[in-house]
Amino acid sequence: MARSYESSFGNSIDEATARRYMTGLVQAGLNKLNYTYFIIDEPCFVGRDANGTLLENRTTWPNGLKSFGAELRSHGMKLGIYTCIGPKTCGGCIASEGHEVQDMNTFVEWGAEYVKTDSCSRNCTPAAGVQNATECGQILWSRYTRALNATGVPVVFSIVCNCDPSRGEQPWKWAADYANSWRTNIDVQVGFQAIPYIIDAQRRLSGNGSWCPATGTPCGGHGGPEQYAGPGHWNDMDMLIIGTKSQLFPRPLTVSQSRCQMSMWTILKSPLLASADFTNVTQDLIDVLSNKEVLAVSDDPLGHEAVRLEDQRGSASVGECYVGRTVDGYAAVYSAHDSCCSLYCKCGDSGMYSRIGWCSRRIQRNFYATWNFDRPRCKSC
Repeated sequence: MARSYESSFGNSIDEATARRYMTGLVQAGLNKLNYTYFIIDEPCFVGRDANGTLLENRTTWPNGLKSFGAELRSHGMKLGIYTCIGPKTCGGCIASEGHEVQDMNTFVEWGAEYVKTDSCSRNCTPAAGVQNATECGQILWSRYTRALNATGVPVVFSIVCNCDPSRGEQPWKWAADYANSWRTNIDVQVGFQAIPYIIDAQRRLSGNGSWCPATGTPCGGHGGPEQYAGPGHWNDMDMLIIGTKSQLFPRPLTVSQSRCQMSMWTILKSPLLASADFTNVTQDLIDVLSNKEVLAVSDDPLGHEAVRLEDQRGSASVGECYVGRTVDGYAAVYSAHDSCCSLYCKCGDSGMYSRIGWCSRRIQRNFYATWNFDRPRCKSC
């Protein structure tokens, strides 16, 4: 799975700032670790010309997005552009309602290979061609899918529906027909406290969008979002906030919290969208984002999203464990409070062997005894 960088700072991102972020990412070496797509969120278009074509702000983007995309390609990266399915973006700028075909053609002409579409100001009324509000998402986003497909250029298409599982919204049930990824939950807007909520929602959601009981058998494996994900179409749990400092994240994640988000986003097969200014990030956090054992699980071609397992000892105090299949074994994450560790197991010539990401040897020794799951045998790998 190709990874991304998202410059998600409302409508304040300008060319100079974007170039600084690009330089930091390259200096950190992340562009060589498949952090491929650089998403401008958002460029804030200022209007349209007489033909309806989007107009860039030449004060904040003097050379334009097409030129910036060429710079990205010189570093092995690709340009991503943000818009909304309504008339205005979340930052109040010009969006693409009524200009779906024209704007997608414009983005492709500028060299975009990733398009992120948000849901702000969406119009779910008959005036917008929506007769049934429960089908609003499918109707509106399908217009962008058709427009992008008609360009003949491969473009990664991302849906951001600002969904809240407590309202019963369920984009995973239809979005795979239209997009490569779709947001399943709220924004990661409030720092680390949002991360456990998103993780918990991911496991507790059932296929019909309702909440599973707080106790008893988890919904994982029983029609939750994981059954709709796989290679080429992924549940998106929002961006990684590792090293990110902004008004939204005044208290950046600790190293332990960063490992936790990286571990869980990886094993749940969420797209990995880094968001930090890497000119001002410590090496220990860059190391979290560039851990090759962790990234190998994200890149596993099987694309199996992990599910939570029940603790064999029935004790809530030991934390939680998530396990997902890989092509040659399995990967697991053990989570307790604001600390997570990753255990990766593969089949070797002489039996099962383990590679430790961030797990202690004690956890490795106790792993098989603690968690009840069908451990794959080497002969079946």
